[in-house]
Amino acid sequence: MKKTLIVMLIAATAFAVAAVAFATDDAAKPPTSFDKPQAAGVKATCPVMNSAFTIDDKTPSSQYQGRYYYFCCAGCKASFDKDPAKYLGKK
Repeated sequence: MKKTLIVMLIAATAFAVAAVAFATDDAAKPPTSFDKPQAAGVKATCPVMNSAFTIDDKTPSSQYQGRYYYFCCAGCKASFDKDPAKYLGKK
C-alpha cells in the first residue's frame, strides 16, 4: 500500500511540474511580430513553426499589415507569404 501511495505521489508531482513548465514556456517565448525592423541578435518566434530563434543577417522576413515577421527558414516565409491570415489565427 505504501509503495502505491509513493508512486502516485511521485506521478502527481511530475505531472504538476510538467504542467508548470508547459504553462510558462509560451509566456517566455519571444514575439512573433514587431512594429519595426529588428537587428541581428534579437530573439523572435517563427509564426509558422512557433519556434523561438535568434535573428541574424540572413533571417527571412516579411511585412504584413504594418508588422514585421521573421522566420526560422525560407520555407516558413514562403508558407506565410501565401496565406498570412492562416498563421495569425485570422481565419
